[in-house]
Amino acid sequence: MAVFFKDFERDIDSFFKKNYIGANKGQFRLESIRKPVDGQIYLNNLFEGNTFSLNMHYDSRFHGLSSKLSLFSNGSVGSSIAWKYVLGAFQNAIEFREQFDMHNIAGFKAELSHRSAADVVAIESRHTFSPKAVAKSEVGISCAVPNIAGLSVGCGMNFDSAAASNMSPMKYGAVYKAFSKSLVAVTADQKGDYSVGIRASLRDLVSNAYDACGILQVINRSNKVAVNLGASTACPFSGSTLCAKTDLKGKYGISVSRALNDVARFSVGFEGDVRAGLKLPTESFTFSVVTE
Repeated sequence: MAVFFKDFERDIDSFFKKNYIGANKGQFRLESIRKPVDGQIYLNNLFEGNTFSLNMHYDSRFHGLSSKLSLFSNGSVGSSIAWKYVLGAFQNAIEFREQFDMHNIAGFKAELSHRSAADVVAIESRHTFSPKAVAKSEVGISCAVPNIAGLSVGCGMNFDSAAASNMSPMKYGAVYKAFSKSLVAVTADQKGDYSVGIRASLRDLVSNAYDACGILQVINRSNKVAVNLGASTACPFSGSTLCAKTDLKGKYGISVSRALNDVARFSVGFEGDVRAGLKLPTESFTFSVVTE
């Protein structure tokens, strides 16, 4: 099945952006993750820094529905509802998200997205509505290349329907997933900007209980090139994971997590700069505890 165009770079970007929580600067995080209960309301709570949120979920597999309502202690409210259905040869998903501040109802943000995928083609669109931007949209289309398993090519663009001139350059790309985790992703636009991401997994080459990955990302924006390097390893027996990243300027990040008796996950992460000395940057030290 074809990979959605917006997901071409998702795995590489997620590694460098989501595994490291140094930007939170020492916030404590406690999250309950309850497994979905079909046809019943279930709760997941989150405490992070000075913010507490109550998350209410309701899923119905029979109707293809999943929904979520989030109430934050700072007055923000978020909600989402998604519907998955089959129409002909296409598997479809429609999702609506909304977020607003109880202290400023006019400052809302709503998002409507749609995805359709068949064996050889995937189509997606996302439209954002807010007082600052009317119908800001993203569209993309991709297809699987015949006779080359794991290869998808596609294109996409962003635009604001309130002003036809606010169209971003057309973006093109390809992603090759020949194995379960290893991949190569390349995207470029009409301005000459491009990005290349490579992830190689040891488990795809050698049967090993300890999975190890190496990640390389090269980004060119306005003729400025950035190179990111990363590595990760995971042990399925202990539930432990280790991630590390760096760039050519010496900025680095490390994240370590471990499952605790299958009911919680403890993680600690930090970011720093070798030019400031090889020491623990306490101002960016972060740890979290996740209960499951």
